[in-house]
Amino acid sequence: MFSKKQKMSVLLVMGLIALGLVWTVGCSKNSSGFQPILADLQQSQWTSNTSGDSGIIEVFLQGDGVEKIILDSIAMIGDKPGVSPLKASSAVLQDKRIRAEFSKSDALNLLLNPSHGSTHHIIISYMVIDSADSAELDMQVTLDEGSPTALTLELAPAEWDLNFPLKSGEVKAFIRGEGFEKIDLTSIVMKGDNTTALPLPPQSATLQGNHARAEFPKNQLLNLLLNPTVGSVHTIVVSLLETGGTVPIELTAQIIITDEDDGEEPGELSLEVDPAEWDLNFVNSSGKVETFIRGTGIEKIDLTTIRMKGDNTAVEPMVPESVSLNGDHIRAAYPKNLVLNLLLNPTEGSVHTIVVSFLEVGGTVPIELTALITVTDEDGDDGEEPTGPLTLQISPSDWNLNYYKNSGTVTAFIRGEGIEKIVLTSIQLKGDNTAALPLVALSPTLNGDHVRARFPKNQVLGLLLNPVSGSVHTVTVSFESEGGLLELTAVITVVGKAE
Repeated sequence: MFSKKQKMSVLLVMGLIALGLVWTVGCSKNSSGFQPILADLQQSQWTSNTSGDSGIIEVFLQGDGVEKIILDSIAMIGDKPGVSPLKASSAVLQDKRIRAEFSKSDALNLLLNPSHGSTHHIIISYMVIDSADSAELDMQVTLDEGSPTALTLELAPAEWDLNFPLKSGEVKAFIRGEGFEKIDLTSIVMKGDNTTALPLPPQSATLQGNHARAEFPKNQLLNLLLNPTVGSVHTIVVSLLETGGTVPIELTAQIIITDEDDGEEPGELSLEVDPAEWDLNFVNSSGKVETFIRGTGIEKIDLTTIRMKGDNTAVEPMVPESVSLNGDHIRAAYPKNLVLNLLLNPTEGSVHTIVVSFLEVGGTVPIELTALITVTDEDGDDGEEPTGPLTLQISPSDWNLNYYKNSGTVTAFIRGEGIEKIVLTSIQLKGDNTAALPLVALSPTLNGDHVRARFPKNQVLGLLLNPVSGSVHTVTVSFESEGGLLELTAVITVVGKAE
């Protein structure tokens, strides 16, 4: 066997090898005397199909002196030449270690020829307080193939209002992808970037069709966030276990803070077409006509089944170029240069009914929503100055007798020349009930070629004189402008049955 001298030599060599391994994992190149800091990343977050992924890559920095790292200096450098370092989207110091987040899709762009099984050299750089030198940590990452059906998280709504503490509704988390049926529903919790807040369990969690759905109380959610202000963006984490599992799985999504009602719990499904004036010159346009579906149950709609049709029965329904679920609405876009084909004999001033049809997930009975559009003779391309007289569109134009228990809104769109001169705070809505006071608009805004004003659904029926199913009423929107007080009118129809 070994002599005493040989044993000492072997131990010395093993010690040097161990030190070399530590140096390979991560070593500060800063020569200022700052002690080495180690870096760790989640290998499972790196996949060859990361591009376009809305998730994050996490990197953890720990070791002596980690508290001296300047958080907003942390960046990632890849092995692709000529690509600028990627700044961390967020970085926080927690329990003597730093957790830095990077956009998945942006991180993949740092790599030279990324593919399944390829290995890449990654550098994490940072600055230290009271030092002009940068420090770097060397790492390696090998890309897995990943799966297009990996678990994903969607939050609805994705806009969280500062008034959530006063609301009684829920924010819904939808978890989709391969293996969702294996989730232990009792393990689901939500957390934010406020590390002092306890994770929030859902009020309910169920498996439905192709997804798991968890509902969290609106009035407790802002507690999860660190300094929520209008416009601030926060990363939300939903953590869960597989049935019988012990390793937490974390899914992330981003939300933005707003200062107005997110429109949740909006009542029955409704359709808005934008623009509501279709110009005869659309055939020469490269823009889009967009439809917006709002109301209770939009998350159940099978997006792949959405179609738009008009009153020209000889033309097949049109498939949207793009469709997405965004918070409290579904948005579908159609090419302007083709939509006139859906209409029967479109001429200046003609009015046509547009129908958007779809199925619920797993359903077989089509659901149809309708809206009216008017054909004009002036180019309505995006970006042009509004022309023509001021016009009013009310959406929806069918008012249900159950609106009194609905928390959604009726929207008025004002278009035409001079919209920029409208005093937004003066906008009011009134009906044919002269004994009723006008309603003041909620959060009116000037958006491109139109002014948008919203009014609470649970109050609009009070503006009407004897509303019954099938009755038609004229409503008036008034406002101050350069020319004084102006009024625009539109017609609405009462539908449904009072409960």
